[in-house]
Amino acid sequence: MRRYIFYILSFVAAIFSSDYLMAESWTGQTKGTFTLDGNVNISEMVVLTGDLTITADKSWTIKATKDMWCVFQVKANQTLTIKGLSGAVITIDGGGEFPNFQDMTKFSPSAIGGVELEEAIFSRGGLYLQNVTICNVNGYKGEDTDNSDKYGGAICIKGNSTGFRTSTIDNCHIHHCATYSGSAVYFNCEQNKGTFIKGSEDCKVIISNSIIENCYSSNEFGGTIRTSGSAKSNLYLTNTTVRNNFSNGAGGALYWNGAGNSDTKCFIDGCTFEGNIAGDMGGALMLETSFEFTGNTSYVKNNKVVRSSGTIDNLPIGIGGGIIIPSYTGESIGAKDLYEFDYTLSQNLIVSGNSAPVGGGGVAFAF
Repeated sequence: MRRYIFYILSFVAAIFSSDYLMAESWTGQTKGTFTLDGNVNISEMVVLTGDLTITADKSWTIKATKDMWCVFQVKANQTLTIKGLSGAVITIDGGGEFPNFQDMTKFSPSAIGGVELEEAIFSRGGLYLQNVTICNVNGYKGEDTDNSDKYGGAICIKGNSTGFRTSTIDNCHIHHCATYSGSAVYFNCEQNKGTFIKGSEDCKVIISNSIIENCYSSNEFGGTIRTSGSAKSNLYLTNTTVRNNFSNGAGGALYWNGAGNSDTKCFIDGCTFEGNIAGDMGGALMLETSFEFTGNTSYVKNNKVVRSSGTIDNLPIGIGGGIIIPSYTGESIGAKDLYEFDYTLSQNLIVSGNSAPVGGGGVAFAF
């Protein structure tokens, strides 16, 4: 009898020990400061009503348990801050169930199970994410409808807003996220065609010291990191690795375009783009507007394009195994003439080991 009592007491002690904390439901906090002290399940979208800061000094997980639009919605003039402290990592788990796509070109949205979202975080304001992991986002909620708004599996910064703020993603890990386009990060800080609402520095996006991998974009444009053609927002990529991602269309790692030379620019400093695949062009990078490789050396290596026939927007499929630099007409912002843009390819860039079946295995220029 004493033995059974001992076993029961031991089991109860294990349940309440720090190694066996059961996930609780979200408390409903939508502004202010919130300290995580355990795993949390989210069954209903958290819509911010003001600036919200979430911190933790131990590693915990916020997990979506039901289909919804997103886990966190940030409105204009609000900032969502999520920070792991003292080495802790806060994980946002979208609840998707990903098979092991050993051949990324065999990726199929229908193979993903579990919870369906459109993105993990949707923002019309600002973000500050540090020591955060975003994973397992099945961004195909409502996939039987028009896919034109299915952007940003992990993070989507988009909309008609004058309240955009800077978005910073630092020391983060984004993996196993999938949607139609911009499977890791999508942003478009712009209002109406031809009418810009903020300066490109006001709603800039900073991605630093991070890893983005095993993400999948399934439409003809794709891009693991993706901007819209009407974006007016600078992008700063620093000391970040983007590897082993798949885009069915262009830009296996990054599809960069925007509103032309004076309005938007991408700065790449000390980054590695490796092992990415694009179906049509730009195995790693599709660069349609101003960019600069600056600071520390960046590497574009062992990326590839897999298809070899047809055209998209008058560009031949099968070019730019590492990088494609095409002309850009600015049509999505109502422009009739070709937009000029500046680019810098310098000693700050090393391109190697990339392949494309038609041409431009390393870098393809298509003006």
